[in-house]
Amino acid sequence: NELSLHEKIASVLPPKADLAEKLSTQISSLKSAINVNLKIAMVNELFNESSVEYVKAIDKLNSSENIHEAMRYFSELKHTYAWDSDNALVKELETLIAKRYSI
Repeated sequence: NELSLHEKIASVLPPKADLAEKLSTQISSLKSAINVNLKIAMVNELFNESSVEYVKAIDKLNSSENIHEAMRYFSELKHTYAWDSDNALVKELETLIAKRYSI
């Protein structure tokens, strides 16, 4: 069963209620918003202990044109690394992306 474009987009973007809460505080840079402990946890758990892959991903997420491009790339990362959407670090990264691109 192939998902429609709408269903694909809906699965990437958080529900509106969650989105409003997540966008409450804008951040200027993902890199500066992620502290050392969080970075180490993300590198180890999300990027298979590859700091190079982590840096490339954060740079690409941080330099996306808008939230849609960033969330599309985030979805690609979830697929590539087989991340569980319920994982606390995955949720934290998604929240940071939303805050990065809030208006």
